[in-house]
Order: sequence, then C-alpha cells, then structure tokens
Amino acid sequence: MIKKTVGQKVNEIREKGFQSINLRETSHAMGEKHQKDLMETFDLGQAQYSGSFFIEVIFKKEKFFDEMVRNYMVVKEACPRPIVNQSLYHFDHQKGELELWWHLPPVAVAITLWTHPEFCGFDKASIERLKTVQAFYGGDLIRKSHEYNCKIVDTTLRPSFDRDEYDKKKGKIILA
Repeated sequence: MIKKTVGQKVNEIREKGFQSINLRETSHAMGEKHQKDLMETFDLGQAQYSGSFFIEVIFKKEKFFDEMVRNYMVVKEACPRPIVNQSLYHFDHQKGELELWWHLPPVAVAITLWTHPEFCGFDKASIERLKTVQAFYGGDLIRKSHEYNCKIVDTTLRPSFDRDEYDKKKGKIILA
C-alpha cells in the first residue's frame, strides 16, 4: 500500500468541499495533541539534559497550504531569543516544574496590540498576551533571555564598559 502525501490528502479534502466544523471541538483536539507533543518533548529534554532546559515551540504556516500550521518543538539548554510566533517553556530542575515563560502571537497581532492596546480584550488571557507583547517590544524578554544565559545587557542592548574590570585586567577592555 502506498502512503498518500500531505498534499494529496489536502487536495482530496478540498475537492470534497468544506464541512461545517465545531471550533470548540477542533481547538480542544488541537490542545490535547499540543499537550501530548509537549510532554514527549519534555521527556526527551529530561533524557538529554541533567539540569534545567527550555522547550521552544515555533508556530509556522505552510507556504502552499493556507489552512495548515505546524508546531516545531525544540529542546535547548540555553534560553533562546524571543521571536514572534513562539512559546517558551522552562523546566527548572531544582523546583521540578515546567512553566510557560512567554507566548508571542503572530507579527500582525503583536504589532496591533503594541500600537493599539485598546483592542485588547478584558479577559485574563488577553491581558497576559498584551503584557507579553509589551515586554517583547520593550526589550524585557531579550534582557530576561540574556540574564539567564549569564550575559550582562544594559538597557540599550549595546556592549557595556565596566571600569572595575578594566582596572583589574590592566588595560584590557572587557565587553560584556
């Protein structure tokens, strides 16, 4: 038996026509699959690293299929740079818990929330999304990432000059 490619399956579905779907059931099923994939990635991270680690989830739309979005989950030891369409989970080995550090929406949503915060809803999830977008564009998330990775970052994200380090190293400038 020959397996069908994703493109063939999508074309078959398009030929049949769109059926009415229940958005709540679809999102619930997607949430369950996302949780399952996240836990599998978490298990891989625990097997790979003995200490704390990150799980970066990147959401990408397929170029040729408008309706298809894929999640790429990557385990990393260092904290990645924040980008749009990304979720970042951190497993703290000492506490033994997995926590969501941030979830950044797609570019259009992020820019809209940044330029027009009045469009934000009043529910808890919308307010958290707005705070995350403001932290992203304000530079707080990149600072948090760099601080975790043991790098010193000033507010302008440029190399800083430390006079004490200069004196200790006898004339060698240390850029952090």
